[in-house]
Amino acid sequence: VGVATPSSSSSTALLGGNSVNSTAVCATLTAEDYLSVVVESSGEFVGIIVTALIIDCFGRKRTMAFEFVVTGAFIALLTIPNIGIVLETVFVFVARAFATGVFQAVYVYTPEVYPTSVRGTALGT
Repeated sequence: VGVATPSSSSSTALLGGNSVNSTAVCATLTAEDYLSVVVESSGEFVGIIVTALIIDCFGRKRTMAFEFVVTGAFIALLTIPNIGIVLETVFVFVARAFATGVFQAVYVYTPEVYPTSVRGTALGT
């Protein structure tokens, strides 16, 4: 990510008796950055399709457990320093795909487990 000449703004906050200084730095986005976001976001479509294909084969609970583990693993991989934009994009793509898949699996699983009255209360009345 290319960083242009930063324009900064500083602020000081008082948290629990300690002052904390923070500086916001604005950076210009490149075409590579925008392409990366498009690719990463398309992972959500893949996650929906993968979940639809595996949820009946493996069951609801196993599908959700598998997708939670994969999401966590790829988020953990993002902590590796200096991995480069390509690997970072791949890791975020996979994490977003399976995170979206978990949400879809939850929406399939919930009506099967809870009665309508409980679901209505949980969503707010």
